[in-house]
Amino acid sequence: MSPFRYVAPLTDEQRHHLKTVKNEAQNERVRKRAHAILLSEQHRNIDDIADICFVNRDTVSRWLDRWEQDGVLGLWDNKRLGRRPILNDEEQELVKKLLDETPNDPKSVLQNLFDKTGKLISRKTLNRLAKKYRLKWKRIKKSLQSKRDNEEFEKAKADITAFEAQAQADECEVYYFDGSGFDLTPSVSYAWQPTGSNNTITVPSARSSRLNVLGFLNSSNNDLMPYIFENSVSSAVICACFDDFLNHQIKSSCQENKIENKNLIKPIIVVIDNAPIHTSAEFTNHIEKWQSKGLFPYFLPPYSPELNKIEILWRKIKYEWLPLSAYDSLQKLNESVENILIQYGNRYVINFV
Repeated sequence: MSPFRYVAPLTDEQRHHLKTVKNEAQNERVRKRAHAILLSEQHRNIDDIADICFVNRDTVSRWLDRWEQDGVLGLWDNKRLGRRPILNDEEQELVKKLLDETPNDPKSVLQNLFDKTGKLISRKTLNRLAKKYRLKWKRIKKSLQSKRDNEEFEKAKADITAFEAQAQADECEVYYFDGSGFDLTPSVSYAWQPTGSNNTITVPSARSSRLNVLGFLNSSNNDLMPYIFENSVSSAVICACFDDFLNHQIKSSCQENKIENKNLIKPIIVVIDNAPIHTSAEFTNHIEKWQSKGLFPYFLPPYSPELNKIEILWRKIKYEWLPLSAYDSLQKLNESVENILIQYGNRYVINFV
């Protein structure tokens, strides 16, 4: 059978309907069939469509036949004789409601369903119903969003957008400051592994001293100025880092412009969270001095970590870039973290767009 077979040109109404089905139909097979018809109209051959939809070419051919014979109705399976479903439509909707109420406790969902309907279904059946409702079993994310002031958050978000626009216009520079810690308790969670319980990848885990990293990150050019400490971080340490960063930036700008100056030629805004270590009397006593030289700390409202782009860097290092061998010893961990920080901007890059 020739792979070069395409459906007839679609009307605007058919194309709109197919796109709606592709994006919103509850049945995965129906969504794939609608996608296949749209791809065929774009002159994608049967072999290509089979690869995209993860089916064999004969299946794609049957989909095209059904479309030519029955149109939109051909996207759905014909009703077949068989055992009646355990749950009727109303009871299936109840399952959806119970899953919404207790998404992290399948046993509770099964028990509540039994209490309300007298019907007992298996975990496998519950999984099929969840899939039908476009639900997926995956890790829950921690969030403090419910504690923050949304008005303050939106204002800070707008301010940062304005700062970034000014930086694009070469009126200033924007850096993001924060710190993170690394120890021999692994942060890794997922990896490609051979199937079978005896083939699981294991990573050593141990208590250890903490490697603290502070950094100034410019997201527009992936410029990073890190500081590594094996001791604890205090307000005095933070202030010393700000002083060193400021002096380095003044020196660099003077060399670049071949002039001598004690202040920044272009102002720098440093986005920083309002942790106690950043808002201590010792830190705030330095702000006027820094501002006089052209460096302006901008404090984020509480519970707004997603506005500080350097948080993305820490996640990348912990969950993606650190090799598993880094957790063999504290020395290897230190070497691995330092290697990533040194090569950031070259081998390791984040696309913040």
